[in-house]
Amino acid sequence: MRKRKFTLIELLVVIAIITILAAMLLPALNNARSRARATGCQNNQRQVLSAFLQYSSDYNDWIAGGRPGAAYTVSYAAILLNDANYNRDASPAYLSTDKVLHCPSDTLKINGGDVNREFKRGVYGVWSNTLAAVSAYDPTVPRGLMGGYFYRTGGSNEFIGYRVTRMKVPSGTLLLADSLHPSWGGGAWYFLKNVASAASPVGAVLRHNRSCTTGYADGHVESRNHAELRSGTTAIQKLYLDDAATSWAEAI
Repeated sequence: MRKRKFTLIELLVVIAIITILAAMLLPALNNARSRARATGCQNNQRQVLSAFLQYSSDYNDWIAGGRPGAAYTVSYAAILLNDANYNRDASPAYLSTDKVLHCPSDTLKINGGDVNREFKRGVYGVWSNTLAAVSAYDPTVPRGLMGGYFYRTGGSNEFIGYRVTRMKVPSGTLLLADSLHPSWGGGAWYFLKNVASAASPVGAVLRHNRSCTTGYADGHVESRNHAELRSGTTAIQKLYLDDAATSWAEAI
């Protein structure tokens, strides 16, 4: 029996149907991939917050924010990892891998562009109230909720820290978030709560369906949109819509 061959028109019809089906399925696949990355981001932040709390139990309730000194930066990430590149004491590493410090949607590699494995690029950011040096608990932190838990020493060897025992409502005390340094094109180890100047442009970024993954001092993680991020005691005014550094104000 002679086999029947497909005509050109029949082949074009089949290709058209496959193309239409692919176009219908692609958005669903992209949404599923985006949700998976958002879930992975939340799981990563939970592990980092757990490491923060373990560190605080060993160091008199202090959570290390980092050292943005003039000579070189020591980020909270390098401290939690007890990275061999720095002179550390005999304390254990509180994180076994640097992968959990990185948002799955952040395209900047960890330490991307860093000279000395400073762990300041491509990682989650810690909440920094101000870049102006103060030598005591920062008086600008609202004491009604947090009791002035933020501390920053002055000078070239300054240190940023957070005192757990001074946090009156840990569940409302923001510590960690998806961050963006526009010049780096990805995460930065800190972010500012106020609208930053061009010299200090670091802010939070809405990487996950216009929401930002945020972590709090009691260890819980939330996904918050721009309105939620701009309200509350630890409100963040400097927000980016994406890693292209499109500001939220410009986006709407």
